[in-house]
Amino acid sequence: MMLLGFVLLLVCHGVEGDAILGRDLAAADPQFSGVPRDARLGYAPMPGSRRTLSAAELKRLAAGFGVSGDFHDLCFEYPTRQLQSGEILEALRDGLKVDGADIQVTEFSLYAAPKGDIVFPLSGLSRPSPLRADEPVIWRGYVKYAGGRKFSIWAKVRLHVTEMRVVATEDLAAVANPVAASQLRVETVTGFPSLQPFASTVQQVAGHRLRRAVRQGAPVSIEAVEAAGGDGERAVNRGESVEVEVDAGPAHLKFEGRAESGGVLGEIVTIRNAKSGRTFAARVVGKGKVEVVTGATE
Repeated sequence: MMLLGFVLLLVCHGVEGDAILGRDLAAADPQFSGVPRDARLGYAPMPGSRRTLSAAELKRLAAGFGVSGDFHDLCFEYPTRQLQSGEILEALRDGLKVDGADIQVTEFSLYAAPKGDIVFPLSGLSRPSPLRADEPVIWRGYVKYAGGRKFSIWAKVRLHVTEMRVVATEDLAAVANPVAASQLRVETVTGFPSLQPFASTVQQVAGHRLRRAVRQGAPVSIEAVEAAGGDGERAVNRGESVEVEVDAGPAHLKFEGRAESGGVLGEIVTIRNAKSGRTFAARVVGKGKVEVVTGATE
């Protein structure tokens, strides 16, 4: 029995999910094989950390299930692994959603991460400095694990894309006559991807009025097109309540805010905290939903 206890002390047992369950305890010590498999016996450790259930704790747990025996400390940890460059690159392409994009990963987080889906939302992508446009930028993401938890990760990247943009051939007024096709042209632009959705075909703009003026030579934002429909439909409208999700490293918060400006998917809007009254910038990620990444709040 002393040898068994020594072996148990040497091993830190893997546990997945947000709790240590009966089946986890039974796998670590067969004396608990009679405990219901789905019984929640304690919180699970965070990835990269460990939790030890002392012999005294185990004795109390065992008594509650009518189990008796000689108990020893048991260690539990959340299984982690090293991220690989290939899967990081694949997740970046999924987040960017631009065919043929040139993505160069110069660095990425090397600390061990839990198993799960790797996500790099556009809201986590930094913009390059105008003075150092070719320098890598930080793109913050996360690993989604244990049902809905998020483990923060990052990558440093260089991005170049080729995009089609509709440009005004003359000054276009807001809420005037519908825009004519002759007032527009399509240009090919190569460089850092625009995080604001611009019209890519004349059909997305021609025949519609504009919510705001567009100067000659400037690209036409989808959000500026009145009743564009499809991809141009606003997901967030000024004055409505929205669900705000904040990704701030290990902390992930959700609360209600009020939209001070409207926008389509991917656009930056201004949100007011319903409790504090403070305003901050957030990216539209769904109907009535916005997301904030570390450093985005004011």
